[in-house]
Amino acid sequence: MKRAIKFRVWDNRFRKMYSDGISVQADGAFYLERPDHDGNGIEIAESEHGELAIMQFTGLLDKNGKEIYEGDLLRYKTSPVYTVVFDSSAWKVAARSPDGVGFTLNLNERTNIFEIIGNIHENPELIK
Repeated sequence: MKRAIKFRVWDNRFRKMYSDGISVQADGAFYLERPDHDGNGIEIAESEHGELAIMQFTGLLDKNGKEIYEGDLLRYKTSPVYTVVFDSSAWKVAARSPDGVGFTLNLNERTNIFEIIGNIHENPELIK
């Protein structure tokens, strides 16, 4: 399966998600062009300062056709909330059962049963 390599970045400083202005280097470092603190210009934010979190597109879509990214929160009917993670060379969803036991499931091309309900940065209350 061929898929687009895309990223989005959560900016902890401004509490905002960006999908443009992202540069990813071969060594894994990444940079974000964003408005400066007074909004009059552009500044470059670097990943090494800890104020940015990068999330990769999985190449999969939810039941509404929305792109699923690492860190997204998914739901299937009345199931627990699943968090999209990359583990052991595969995209997976992680959740806790009602008795508190953690588990993961492979996230494959059958994602049309899931709906994105948020992400871990903008909606952390959904996974508490």
